[in-house]
Amino acid sequence: MRLSHPFEVITPTVDGDVLAVLGRAEGPFSGRQIHRLIGQRSEAGIRKTLDRLVEQGIVLRRKVGGTYLHSLNEDHLAAEAIRSIARLRETLASFISEVLQAWDHPPAFAALFGSTARGEETAGSDLDILLVRPVHVDEESWQRAVSILAGTVSKATGNDARVLELTAAELWSPGNEALRKELLRDAVVLLGNRDVLSRRP
Repeated sequence: MRLSHPFEVITPTVDGDVLAVLGRAEGPFSGRQIHRLIGQRSEAGIRKTLDRLVEQGIVLRRKVGGTYLHSLNEDHLAAEAIRSIARLRETLASFISEVLQAWDHPPAFAALFGSTARGEETAGSDLDILLVRPVHVDEESWQRAVSILAGTVSKATGNDARVLELTAAELWSPGNEALRKELLRDAVVLLGNRDVLSRRP
């Protein structure tokens, strides 16, 4: 699954990309704005898709000056489902966060990173998850929880979950400086305070 293109779980067409834009934001958007946000579809294809979605009633269109603006029809029976799919990235982050908070000894910090965090993933990309291990945690129970987390996330997304476990000291070792810079730039925080990436413990 590509979280940056969530409707691909249903359809790989331009319809899904347009619905993802309209379902994530309040709008309204012109066709050109939608084209800029999607980036990989033709303007003509987006116009045809908008015409079809307006005809289906799921997208509302109004004219302001010489521009047609489009927004999701919140009164449509399908609106809630579209919002839900469009926000799969946020749903995944909340899902992992809730799982981690339920642990007997939650990580001191957790984040998504890598291609998924950057929105550059492919359908087969791994989901990279950083866990900063708390002090004084039982190794066996910790490893069991990490293994269950990886399996749970993989089942929920269809992607392999790759968990990187570090202590706070290991995160700040010279060999992980490039990783810290990447995390500061791209990380989607799941648990804990982002300051752990910029303040040496």
